[in-house]
Amino acid sequence: MPEHNYFACLIWKIAVLPRMFVGLALLLAVAACGRDLLAPVGKTITLETSADFETVTVAGTLVLHGWDTALHAQSLTVAPGGVLTHDGPVRSAETASRIVITCRGTLSVAAGGRIDANGKGYAGGTGQARNEDPASAGYGPGAGGYPKLFGASAGGSHGGRGGTPSAKDVTDVPDAPVQPGSGGGGGKGTGGAGGGVISLTAQSLCIDGAVSANGSDSAGYSWSAGGAGGSIVLRADTIAGRGLVTANGGSGTLYAGGGGGGRIAVTGHGRSDIRSRLPAGPTASVSRALSS
Repeated sequence: MPEHNYFACLIWKIAVLPRMFVGLALLLAVAACGRDLLAPVGKTITLETSADFETVTVAGTLVLHGWDTALHAQSLTVAPGGVLTHDGPVRSAETASRIVITCRGTLSVAAGGRIDANGKGYAGGTGQARNEDPASAGYGPGAGGYPKLFGASAGGSHGGRGGTPSAKDVTDVPDAPVQPGSGGGGGKGTGGAGGGVISLTAQSLCIDGAVSANGSDSAGYSWSAGGAGGSIVLRADTIAGRGLVTANGGSGTLYAGGGGGGRIAVTGHGRSDIRSRLPAGPTASVSRALSS
């Protein structure tokens, strides 16, 4: 059996193991059949420790677990229908995960493929529908809280400030963001979770699909606020593609604020059609350092 197919068969077996054994089984499988990683269609692989491969192909779902887990490769492709994501949402920085990928060659996201950290940042609060309720506040440094009198909960803040006057100030560093988006206040329902963290470094980066760290919408009828957008950092010698890169805040329900936009930092050279598709507005922070 060819090496590539043999590894795919091993991955099918890994996908049904208890989670505590997945990381070890994955490393053993790689050692047995070379340096190629395939996440097959319809299957989910969780990577719990840093690893280095020749090629990575994501046709199913690949999940990165943990803040220090990094994926290195000569080349990485997210195929149509493939999803590369990380765990979340979380209530503390100590339990947060992120996507960190370094490619010595080309990193490509095909049309229909996604690198997706939507709603994977700090969790939103759970409201109890009462006045001055600290338990209804979201999580994170820019978490949406509750008003002095019961009413509109604040959206989470990050690169932009969340909706309503009681929202917290913006956080993080514009040209090198590292924070997850903060969660919205709960009010009468559940606040939206913030977006997660994505860091992509490659010699050549081509995005025809989507790279997103959007905050989640709140849930409930009223007074529940949206989560803030997360962080995206793109570094490459050349950046191209006609895809979408977004770190938008989530929507709030009736009488509540939306989440603030996240932060996106892009550094590269060469022509890039994604430049006009980066969000830019009062609730988003975008740092561009692209030259032709």
